[in-house]
Amino acid sequence: GINAMDNFVKTDSFFAISAPSLASTEEFSVTVGTVGSDSGRGVAQVRMVTKSGSNELRGSVFWQHRNDVLNANSFFNNTSATAKPHELQNWGGLAVGGPVWLPKVYDGRNKSFWFFSYEAFRENFMATRNRTVMTEQARKGIFRYIGSDGQTKSVDLMTIGNAKAINPITSAMLNAMPLPNNTEVGDALNTAGWRFNVSGTDPSDKYVGRFDQELLHSERWGYHKLEFVYNKADFLLKPDTFNALESPFPGGIDAFQASSRTLMAAAIHSTFGPRMTNEARFGHQRAPVGFLRDSAPKNPFFTGFLTVTNYDNTFMSQGRNTLVYQFLDNFALVRGRHTLRMGMDMQSISAITFNDAGIWPRVNLGTNAANPDGILNSSFPNLPSGSTGTAIANRARNVFGDLTGFLQNATQSFNATSPSSGFVPGASNARVYRQRMLALYLQDEWRVRRNLTANYGLRWEWQGVPYERHGLVLQPANKIAGLWGISGVGNLFNPGSLKGAAPQPIDFVSGKGLYENDFNNFAPFIGIAYQPRFKSGPMRWLFGGEGQSSIRAGYSISYLQDGWTVVTNAVANPGLNQASANNVPTGVLTSAGVPVPTPVFKMPITDADNLAVNSAAGMWSFDPNLRTPYVQQWSFGIEREVARGWVLEARYVGNHAVKVFRAVD
Repeated sequence: GINAMDNFVKTDSFFAISAPSLASTEEFSVTVGTVGSDSGRGVAQVRMVTKSGSNELRGSVFWQHRNDVLNANSFFNNTSATAKPHELQNWGGLAVGGPVWLPKVYDGRNKSFWFFSYEAFRENFMATRNRTVMTEQARKGIFRYIGSDGQTKSVDLMTIGNAKAINPITSAMLNAMPLPNNTEVGDALNTAGWRFNVSGTDPSDKYVGRFDQELLHSERWGYHKLEFVYNKADFLLKPDTFNALESPFPGGIDAFQASSRTLMAAAIHSTFGPRMTNEARFGHQRAPVGFLRDSAPKNPFFTGFLTVTNYDNTFMSQGRNTLVYQFLDNFALVRGRHTLRMGMDMQSISAITFNDAGIWPRVNLGTNAANPDGILNSSFPNLPSGSTGTAIANRARNVFGDLTGFLQNATQSFNATSPSSGFVPGASNARVYRQRMLALYLQDEWRVRRNLTANYGLRWEWQGVPYERHGLVLQPANKIAGLWGISGVGNLFNPGSLKGAAPQPIDFVSGKGLYENDFNNFAPFIGIAYQPRFKSGPMRWLFGGEGQSSIRAGYSISYLQDGWTVVTNAVANPGLNQASANNVPTGVLTSAGVPVPTPVFKMPITDADNLAVNSAAGMWSFDPNLRTPYVQQWSFGIEREVARGWVLEARYVGNHAVKVFRAVD
């Protein structure tokens, strides 16, 4: 009964935040037809029930093994004499449950039950990589190329450029890279490839526990039972070869993917006589996912090479955590031919994100207008004419820049940590988003006749407007109108005071919602199940006798709950994260790096001023009248027993999505 979805990313159905362990699942159901009013949040429902203990001690154990003994190596690994990637998997677990029993102290049969399961997955694997490295001669400054006469030419770059020495900082990194073992990348003269295997591991552990306890059983007060379920899943992928976040070369700093997710639920099930039942449930889900470096960078800045794979792992940590707090209550009353169901569902969902991308300074090698390398095309004898010769000379300039540490520019990103903090060097781009929701429903199952049942109900949902807890959200002050300007549609490309338009302010949302609340979310549901009973005539030929056919039809509306990516994408407006650059450094790289100025923080800001410093960025806003999306679904089906043990079924199912969120450019 608890929301176990990935509430952040809903575009990838293969990534389950709280996947149950196989050994702990008692039963599961998948509903893809018209769902009842007690469900909601989509036309498809997957429900899973955790196993519970019984009066007998029962258990099971399993193990599965896989290795690479019979695997073949790849063609490219064989050509570069790279070993076959290693692959070894072990997957095992156990499940056990029974009554709570303490000798001479407590006998919990028929009252107290426990269940526990554990699954472990272990895998050692290898992933093959091919990096671009310098050849031995190029590392000494000898640049080689094919001249116009078809012969290989050599030029000592230290004799023709403005720098006469190989840089000790860049040289140390270049020489730490292995020599090439293939020519699949690079120009095969100055740069080539080094193919190797990256070793990794991805262990995971799943723990599931359940406890059931009878609280009260009396004719006067009814029957009441406590249920508690706890799920914990630990995942690790180190290094994260899936996203290619491992160190570019052995011995460097790796990045890994890690997650420790928990899902817990406590419920009290009550029965009041033969006609009334109630379920009150509270649940919590915590689903952190981190993409993290093993450690901070060793150097005070990253070095961006021109011709080879960067020696540093330039990836910086990022991650997210989705918190769900949920309370629901379901009440059922049997009255004559009617079974009434009513209930409520309250949820609070938070999304906590951080991203360190860009906050570490990066020095890029090369040249700029104030720092020419002095290399001319005429410095290369027998240089081919046209674009071929120009490409060779440019390649030489890039090799020269990598060897000498010639400076092109330096960049760094800065983030604001609060509306009044300004830009803070080294601060992460962090946000805490939150949304609250409430749903109420009433449903009736009416057994009209022995062969006719009707289900109908109504659900009302409110999905609160998301907000950022610290107010770190920028929007055009006039929302959509602020994107166009006062002169109408199309003025987006004439920001500020251009062509007489008034500057459009961009500011913190400051308590003003991203859009207006939508309270008009009513979702009706109706379903009919009918068993025809014809004694003779053509209808009996079509539908058969009593109990040989069934007819079902239904219609429902379900409101959709989208993922947090919809919000995080649409509030990522420029102004709170800003890149800064030093585009005119001179000389060559030293241990001091290149200073990058901290940008000036200004808020509120006009669209013209904002675009002047964030020219490559877009601007997002919400439709102030945004409405909760929903799906209409209808179905009609006939099932007919055509012979003993043989059934024929025909069904029509229709879907129609309305007001689904879309980004409009």
